[in-house]
Amino acid sequence: MTFDTLKYAETLREAGVDEKQAAAQAHALNDAMGEKVASKQQLGQVEQDLTTKIDQVESSLTTKIDKVESSLTAKIDKAETSLRSDIDRVEAVLSTEMNIIKGLSLAAVVGIFTMVVKTLFFP
Repeated sequence: MTFDTLKYAETLREAGVDEKQAAAQAHALNDAMGEKVASKQQLGQVEQDLTTKIDQVESSLTTKIDKVESSLTAKIDKAETSLRSDIDRVEAVLSTEMNIIKGLSLAAVVGIFTMVVKTLFFP
């Protein structure tokens, strides 16, 4: 930031501060601001550096997210395949059992049902 010491000193003199004191205050303020206040160029460089770092972090996070997404998709696909296989096995067993039951006479089914009920409820 550019500080106009002459203009500052003139403002002080117009307000009634003597010339020597106005000049001393202007120089002291200029020295203090020179050490503590960043210039537009410095702020621009900081902004550029931060933008670059943010872009790098964003790129890194995007890469990591993509890897996690791929891994999760693979795991979901594997689980889905496994579940489909389990369902197919259960369907095959049930189909076989249903065919066996269809082949039994009604009397045999009632007899089996009676045995199961007695076993479960009247041990």
